Amino acid sequence: MSNIQSTPFGNLKIPFPFNDEKEFEDFCKSLFNSLEGVTSYKLFGRKGQKQHGLDVYSTQKKTVIQCKLKSTDRKDKDIVKELLDDLEKDFSSFKKFNSARGNKYTRFVFASSFKDDVEISTKCMDLSSEKIEVDYWSWTELTREMSSTVSYKYFPFFAKTNEDYYEVNKEELEINKEASEESQVKVASITIDTSQHILDQLHSYLKLQFSQLNFVPIHLLIGEYPFKIDELHSPYFSNFGVSTKNADLYDLFENTGVDGNNNILIKNKSFFKGVKATKGKLKYVLSKLSSNLIFSIENHEKRVATDVRYFHDEGCPCISCCFFRLEFGKVFKQFSKRPVNIDNRFKWAFINYQCGNFLKSVKIFGDISAKTKINGENFRYFISRNNQSSLASFVRINYWGNSKQNELYSELNKIDTEELYCDLLNKDDHKMLSWIKNGSSYSQSRERVYHESKKIKEYYQFQLNGGRGFNSHINNMIVEYAKLDAFLVNNYIVYDGFTEFKELSEMFIEGLIASHAIDISHDSRLRHFDDWLLSKMVHYGKADDMLKMFRRYDLSTISYNDSSIKGESFFDMANNFFEGYKTTRREFNVNCEDGNQYFWEKYNDIFCNLLVILSAIDLDKVKVNLYTEKLIKYLNDEEAINPINMRYVAHFIKKKKKYIYKKNFEKILLQLIDSRKMHYGNVFETVTWAIRSLGIKISLSKKRFKEVESMVFDKCAKCHEKHHIEYLLNLFHILKSPDQIVRIKKIITDSLNEEYDMEIHYEASLFDVIGSSTALLNKFIKEATPIERPETKIKVHTLKLTFRDHKVDMLINYCFKLNVNLKTTKMQSFVKMHPYYDWLLNLKTFDYKNFDPQWINEYPTKYYFNKFRKEELIKEHLGAYLKENKDSRLERSYFTLYGGKET
Repeated sequence: MSNIQSTPFGNLKIPFPFNDEKEFEDFCKSLFNSLEGVTSYKLFGRKGQKQHGLDVYSTQKKTVIQCKLKSTDRKDKDIVKELLDDLEKDFSSFKKFNSARGNKYTRFVFASSFKDDVEISTKCMDLSSEKIEVDYWSWTELTREMSSTVSYKYFPFFAKTNEDYYEVNKEELEINKEASEESQVKVASITIDTSQHILDQLHSYLKLQFSQLNFVPIHLLIGEYPFKIDELHSPYFSNFGVSTKNADLYDLFENTGVDGNNNILIKNKSFFKGVKATKGKLKYVLSKLSSNLIFSIENHEKRVATDVRYFHDEGCPCISCCFFRLEFGKVFKQFSKRPVNIDNRFKWAFINYQCGNFLKSVKIFGDISAKTKINGENFRYFISRNNQSSLASFVRINYWGNSKQNELYSELNKIDTEELYCDLLNKDDHKMLSWIKNGSSYSQSRERVYHESKKIKEYYQFQLNGGRGFNSHINNMIVEYAKLDAFLVNNYIVYDGFTEFKELSEMFIEGLIASHAIDISHDSRLRHFDDWLLSKMVHYGKADDMLKMFRRYDLSTISYNDSSIKGESFFDMANNFFEGYKTTRREFNVNCEDGNQYFWEKYNDIFCNLLVILSAIDLDKVKVNLYTEKLIKYLNDEEAINPINMRYVAHFIKKKKKYIYKKNFEKILLQLIDSRKMHYGNVFETVTWAIRSLGIKISLSKKRFKEVESMVFDKCAKCHEKHHIEYLLNLFHILKSPDQIVRIKKIITDSLNEEYDMEIHYEASLFDVIGSSTALLNKFIKEATPIERPETKIKVHTLKLTFRDHKVDMLINYCFKLNVNLKTTKMQSFVKMHPYYDWLLNLKTFDYKNFDPQWINEYPTKYYFNKFRKEELIKEHLGAYLKENKDSRLERSYFTLYGGKET
């Protein structure tokens, strides 16, 4: 996306420019002040004084930084050894210093001019404890995290070189160069009458700050009075709370409360003496702070905090809330109404974009830009024009070939946001405009979410090996993502449809899953998923990616905590989706653009994400069957779901099978036969397998049984295709009717006698539908025997073998299952094809000097493994091999064979 840029250097590798340790320390001080939106990082002492393992420190952030300047023109191993020695020595010195001061500091950063290194990172993990987090910041990571202000101060040559490429405005550069660290937290010069009551002061301040925006970057919001009362101390934001020296703010909220019905309470009326419309002002203030992610106010001096969280009105009917609650029918119905209020019109345009009505969204944002320009609302005007520019790519992709839309694309593409920014710039609002134009919210959050997610994944691996420690990575990551999401969504900025945001969300979701997968005994983990987190996963996740993450971190279930107000929980979202499909379709046809496929693609993504999350949450039997019934009804009527996504239905049934009632399995089975879309995604196989594993017997009418028979041997009446024999075989063990069981057996036997089919014979044998037969075995052997062996060679790139024959593999698997004698002349005819087959046919007498341990995983069926398990020679040679060689795949196979139960 051209209008939102990262820091000036992006992924460029910047050579280390400092020759003096103090220069490097000064850089680290500036970097961390910029990165964390504070001015509290200071240099510790001066050259020649005892440092105690500290170079830079912040009492506000409870952090110390040790800076190591190393010459990098030497061997890496020598530098690593020096840094490890330095780390051990400096951390030991710091611990003594910190202990003498009551363990005041909780984070030790080891910053170096050297590159990323596993040994150093691992050592930092080892040194971490519940009391202090030890973190390694390489030169790569330090430069990746730079803001434009820091980069222009320390790397002016590189900044100038890349200025044109990144389209950085010259006037802005001059402002940034001159800006001190203290001025970075100021957003504008706002005059507040300090003689007024603290509630009136805060109310007036927030009214001005939120006059055009619904979410103000937090460091800008709290960077002025009444949050900041002197230049020596800056308020700071941490864990959704603000710490301030203004004790009056703390007292204000200590004398205020919110009851269980979301009513404002005044605890001490005398505190508010002289204030008019007290409850109205309190509601406004609490609402704005909460919507801006400020949930508590801390008295900095006393270190005590008070809650300021205020939920918005229950069941908010606005178009945006309906969209995020998945009430799409209500959303589309509001598309026909033209809001008068400018904020509601922004919302209207933004949700049209979210739902794929791109032409309408462009038009509405155009109307908004005309009005806000006249009104002098610079922020809103810039956002509306910037959104039109961003929508250009959606217009080009989704209306390709339409000449009128090509003209519109060209018109939108001409919008010069850089020129627009320069025209609007003035001293009072340049920082906010710059924040929006340069995508500062995104670039900053991207780097921080990336950093925290990476640390979470490292800690996950660390604890697998028995390590323990304390850190706040998961909280930091959630805060950063929440700030970005709120800034974009609440200010209606078109951005979340772009690849960058999708990649950021994927990184965020993986961090959540990895953290939750950490052993429950660790405090530094995500204890449960709440409604907000699940909502982000539903809207921004990708089902396939989430399933991979659950497997990668060996997480079978997730803990869920209902954290929202009534009507906005994850289950409410699921209910809205599965119950509102008729209204969704009807209102879409009336109020959405013709040819809008974008929405239905998103709709399918949400369907898949809901099923993945429902499969993962630890539900009780009642809820499992509630959603099974909703799903059955939904799939029976809804035609918008892509048949390929039925695999997520199969996943849900597989995960929840032991909780599903028999009556619901019967309904699903009938739907599988009757519905064309249910013939995809292995749903039939999964359902019948689940029914069989539970020992349930199903009644099937003669008509339905005949339909299945036709699906296999003729053509399916629903999808007009011939289905695999497994459709019939899967029914064999779950049917209640003895006549139907006999019929399946007769159908298969008659079919094989009439015209032999090796695949049908093989599958019917594996499903225990037919038993061993000499006549059929002979036909199998004949079919499996290669006519000309040299031409049947298949090279399998993942294996060491150069010869494999799938038919022979099937034959041996068949023989292993039915305990067929492999010493017969006909079976021994397969000897000499390859040592691998010599081994399989003579497991006891094979010369194990020629044994290749990789053969174990060539064809890992349960019948192969059950046969291998009985042979001591295999165990002996495989064990000997693993003592000398590290092979994780073979180690897992060894455990399966000799450490667990039979497969």
